[in-house]
Amino acid sequence: MKPLPLPRVVDAKSEPGAGEALVVPSFERGAALLRGADGNLVRLSWEDEDARTDPERALAVGRYTLVGYRLLARDPEHETWHVSASAVKGVELDVQPGRTNTLEIDPTIQIVARKQGEGLGVSVQGAGGAGLSIYAEGKRIPLGFRRLDAQGRTLAEGKIQYG
Repeated sequence: MKPLPLPRVVDAKSEPGAGEALVVPSFERGAALLRGADGNLVRLSWEDEDARTDPERALAVGRYTLVGYRLLARDPEHETWHVSASAVKGVELDVQPGRTNTLEIDPTIQIVARKQGEGLGVSVQGAGGAGLSIYAEGKRIPLGFRRLDAQGRTLAEGKIQYG
């Protein structure tokens, strides 16, 4: 089996060359792994603190499929949080010449319930049904849950195992 080639990384402001156009993110800080129509991977990054001051990244014109992403944020206590997503489905970027193209990634986190035998399970999902893991200060955090009855009384509570 042949090893997968590493993606080309574009992590700084760049001017478009021949056959390229500019891409900017819809999010403040993060990175995206894209697969081009040629099958090659490219990683666009805006992870630095000052990424929003120079957000333009040059990328070859063409259609790309979002493979995975990582979004970063700080909470009011200045703790760094990020979500890592994989197995994204149906999110594409069509880089058009002569314009600034926006890479749209919905930052919404969804907890999706599903019946499993006699119990319930959940999946933590992001854009395009991607599987998400949520991290604070570099460590994956557990997600709490509480199951209520019709009167609002707690029947069960605990931590969700996911990822």
